[in-house]
Amino acid sequence: MHTPGEIYTPWRIFKGSFIPNAVLKCRELSSTAKLVFARLCQYGGEHEQAYPSYNTLAGEVGVERRQAIRAVNELEAFGLLRRNGRLRCDGGLSSNRVVVVWNSSVENL
Repeated sequence: MHTPGEIYTPWRIFKGSFIPNAVLKCRELSSTAKLVFARLCQYGGEHEQAYPSYNTLAGEVGVERRQAIRAVNELEAFGLLRRNGRLRCDGGLSSNRVVVVWNSSVENL
């Protein structure tokens, strides 16, 4: 284990979210949208679907719920993800199903 103040490289030490350089450099996306994108990608994992609530997303990236909603709207409008509403068995609303979508406009940034 490292001691405080010691120099180290984080490569292969941390588990966490990853923001592709093309998304990171995209000036059309807010910093909150980039963080939410990274977290949604991590949630999706190998199953390609994510179901976190807006409250969960907001808490994990350190913003208010309304900002998380705006970030998801921004990502969807930019074409980086798609979401579908889901219903619970009792007919009430559940968290959205979110899938990340390949966007060729971002790969050219």
